[in-house]
Amino acid sequence: VLTLGLTETWRDSETGIVFNNAIAPIAAAWRRRLEMFNARPHEVYDVLAKSLTALHQARPEMKVIVTVSPVPLNQTFTRQDVVAANTRSKAVLRAAADMLYEDFEFLDYYPSFEMVMNSPRAMTWIDDQIHVSPDVVGPVIAEFARRYVEAPAAEA
Repeated sequence: VLTLGLTETWRDSETGIVFNNAIAPIAAAWRRRLEMFNARPHEVYDVLAKSLTALHQARPEMKVIVTVSPVPLNQTFTRQDVVAANTRSKAVLRAAADMLYEDFEFLDYYPSFEMVMNSPRAMTWIDDQIHVSPDVVGPVIAEFARRYVEAPAAEA
Protein backbone atom coordinates (compact mmCIF):
# COMPACT_ATOMS: atom_id res chain seq x y z
CA VAL A 1 0.00 0.00 0.00
CA LEU A 2 1.41 3.34 -1.07
CA THR A 3 -0.22 6.46 0.40
CA LEU A 4 0.59 9.77 -1.26
CA GLY A 5 0.58 12.64 1.22
CA LEU A 6 1.96 15.97 0.01
CA THR A 7 3.91 17.63 -2.79
CA GLU A 8 6.02 20.17 -0.91
CA THR A 9 9.43 18.57 -1.20
CA TRP A 10 12.91 19.42 0.01
CA ARG A 11 16.26 18.76 -1.62
CA ASP A 12 19.57 18.85 0.23
CA SER A 13 21.83 20.74 -2.18
CA GLU A 14 24.96 19.01 -0.84
CA THR A 15 23.80 15.38 -0.89
CA GLY A 16 20.98 15.52 -3.46
CA ILE A 17 18.71 13.67 -1.02
CA VAL A 18 15.06 14.53 -1.56
CA PHE A 19 12.42 14.26 1.17
CA ASN A 20 9.01 15.65 2.04
CA ASN A 21 8.79 15.13 5.74
CA ALA A 22 8.37 17.70 8.51
CA ILE A 23 11.65 19.57 8.41
CA ALA A 24 11.30 22.14 11.18
CA PRO A 25 13.86 20.45 13.48
CA ILE A 26 16.58 20.46 10.81
CA ALA A 27 15.60 23.55 8.85
CA ALA A 28 17.47 25.98 11.10
CA ALA A 29 20.69 23.96 11.05
CA TRP A 30 20.58 23.25 7.31
CA ARG A 31 18.88 26.43 6.10
CA ARG A 32 21.48 27.14 3.40
CA ARG A 33 21.51 23.54 2.16
CA LEU A 34 17.77 23.01 1.71
CA GLU A 35 15.84 23.90 -1.41
CA MET A 36 12.06 23.55 -1.50
CA PHE A 37 10.13 22.63 -4.62
CA ASN A 38 6.49 21.78 -5.12
CA ALA A 39 6.27 18.58 -7.16
CA ARG A 40 4.13 18.56 -10.29
CA PRO A 41 2.08 15.59 -11.51
CA HIS A 42 4.73 14.38 -13.97
CA GLU A 43 7.45 14.58 -11.29
CA VAL A 44 5.40 12.51 -8.84
CA TYR A 45 4.54 10.08 -11.63
CA ASP A 46 8.13 9.74 -12.87
CA VAL A 47 9.57 8.92 -9.44
CA LEU A 48 6.83 6.45 -8.60
CA ALA A 49 6.78 4.84 -12.05
CA LYS A 50 10.51 4.15 -11.80
CA SER A 51 10.05 2.62 -8.35
CA LEU A 52 7.02 0.57 -9.40
CA THR A 53 8.85 -0.75 -12.48
CA ALA A 54 11.79 -1.86 -10.34
CA LEU A 55 9.44 -3.43 -7.79
CA HIS A 56 7.56 -5.31 -10.50
CA GLN A 57 10.79 -6.61 -12.02
CA ALA A 58 11.91 -7.92 -8.63
CA ARG A 59 8.48 -9.23 -7.53
CA PRO A 60 6.18 -9.64 -10.56
CA GLU A 61 3.47 -11.32 -8.44
CA MET A 62 3.17 -8.33 -6.09
CA LYS A 63 0.08 -6.14 -6.24
CA VAL A 64 0.23 -2.46 -5.27
CA ILE A 65 -2.57 -0.32 -3.92
CA VAL A 66 -2.16 3.45 -4.09
CA THR A 67 -4.19 5.98 -2.10
CA VAL A 68 -4.10 9.71 -1.45
CA SER A 69 -4.10 10.80 2.17
CA PRO A 70 -7.07 12.98 3.13
CA VAL A 71 -5.09 14.57 5.97
CA PRO A 72 -4.65 18.23 4.99
CA LEU A 73 -1.54 20.36 5.17
CA ASN A 74 -1.48 22.46 8.34
CA GLN A 75 1.28 24.70 7.04
CA THR A 76 2.84 25.54 3.70
CA PHE A 77 6.22 26.74 2.52
CA THR A 78 4.73 28.19 -0.67
CA ARG A 79 3.37 31.69 -1.20
CA GLN A 80 -0.17 30.30 -1.27
CA ASP A 81 -2.72 30.23 1.50
CA VAL A 82 -2.54 26.83 3.23
CA VAL A 83 -6.04 25.88 2.01
CA ALA A 84 -5.09 26.60 -1.61
CA ALA A 85 -1.73 24.82 -1.15
CA ASN A 86 -3.51 21.77 0.24
CA THR A 87 -5.99 21.66 -2.64
CA ARG A 88 -3.16 21.94 -5.16
CA SER A 89 -1.15 19.23 -3.41
CA LYS A 90 -4.02 16.74 -3.26
CA ALA A 91 -5.01 17.46 -6.88
CA VAL A 92 -1.45 16.82 -8.09
CA LEU A 93 -1.22 13.59 -6.11
CA ARG A 94 -4.63 12.42 -7.30
CA ALA A 95 -3.68 13.13 -10.93
CA ALA A 96 -0.40 11.24 -10.56
CA ALA A 97 -2.21 8.33 -8.88
CA ASP A 98 -4.65 8.15 -11.78
CA MET A 99 -1.80 8.15 -14.31
CA LEU A 100 -0.15 5.27 -12.42
CA TYR A 101 -3.45 3.38 -12.27
CA GLU A 102 -3.84 3.69 -16.04
CA ASP A 103 -0.26 2.58 -16.79
CA PHE A 104 0.39 -0.25 -14.32
CA GLU A 105 -1.83 -3.36 -14.51
CA PHE A 106 -0.68 -4.59 -11.09
CA LEU A 107 -1.71 -1.35 -9.36
CA ASP A 108 -5.13 -0.48 -7.99
CA TYR A 109 -6.34 2.87 -6.67
CA TYR A 110 -8.27 2.84 -3.41
CA PRO A 111 -10.45 5.97 -3.00
CA SER A 112 -9.89 6.67 0.70
CA PHE A 113 -9.35 10.37 -0.11
CA GLU A 114 -12.68 10.59 -1.91
CA MET A 115 -14.49 8.60 0.75
CA VAL A 116 -13.32 10.97 3.47
CA MET A 117 -13.74 14.20 1.51
CA ASN A 118 -17.27 13.27 0.46
CA SER A 119 -18.38 12.46 4.00
CA PRO A 120 -20.34 15.06 6.00
CA ARG A 121 -17.81 17.57 7.33
CA ALA A 122 -19.29 17.62 10.85
CA MET A 123 -18.61 13.91 11.31
CA THR A 124 -15.39 13.72 9.26
CA TRP A 125 -12.90 15.70 11.32
CA ILE A 126 -12.00 15.72 14.99
CA ASP A 127 -11.75 19.11 16.72
CA ASP A 128 -8.31 19.97 15.25
CA GLN A 129 -9.83 19.83 11.73
CA ILE A 130 -6.73 17.93 10.57
CA HIS A 131 -7.30 14.34 11.69
CA VAL A 132 -10.13 12.18 10.44
CA SER A 133 -12.58 10.98 13.10
CA PRO A 134 -12.77 7.29 14.02
CA ASP A 135 -16.41 7.33 12.85
CA VAL A 136 -15.17 7.89 9.29
CA VAL A 137 -11.88 5.97 9.46
CA GLY A 138 -13.68 2.80 10.55
CA PRO A 139 -15.88 2.41 7.47
CA VAL A 140 -13.01 3.39 5.14
CA ILE A 141 -10.79 0.67 6.64
CA ALA A 142 -13.65 -1.84 6.68
CA GLU A 143 -14.23 -1.31 2.97
CA PHE A 144 -10.49 -1.64 2.30
CA ALA A 145 -10.46 -4.94 4.18
CA ARG A 146 -13.52 -6.15 2.30
CA ARG A 147 -11.87 -5.39 -1.05
CA TYR A 148 -8.30 -6.48 -0.40
CA VAL A 149 -7.88 -8.53 2.76
CA GLU A 150 -10.87 -10.69 3.48
CA ALA A 151 -11.18 -13.94 1.56
CA PRO A 152 -14.30 -14.15 -0.57
CA ALA A 153 -16.97 -16.41 0.85
CA ALA A 154 -17.04 -19.88 -0.65
CA GLU A 155 -19.84 -20.44 -3.12
CA ALA A 156 -22.41 -23.07 -2.13
